[in-house]
Amino acid sequence: SDDGEIYVIDNESLALRALDYDVARCWSRWPMAGGLRQAFAEGYERYRSLHAFNAHVEFWAINAFALTAHVHVNHHKPCQPALRALERISRGDMENLWPDLSSSHAISN
Repeated sequence: SDDGEIYVIDNESLALRALDYDVARCWSRWPMAGGLRQAFAEGYERYRSLHAFNAHVEFWAINAFALTAHVHVNHHKPCQPALRALERISRGDMENLWPDLSSSHAISN
């Protein structure tokens, strides 16, 4: 932009969205081992704090996994991993919520 600022744009729908939603979507779509997720978080925090994201992680996770399920249903693709993640959230189980490289429950979009 003319003022030297970088603006985040959702390249799928060209819509402006909350930055925390994009973090949740990255973490729900791209499996990372624990060390990689930590490195991602540390790199991200060089530019923007994850405090707000972490404070509302359940909200952002529900949004990301619900959209994944919605897209999969619309494209007649299996959405069980996203539905299982939403079920875990509904039980209050936020541990190991994001797909891990070492697991077989990775979610793709």
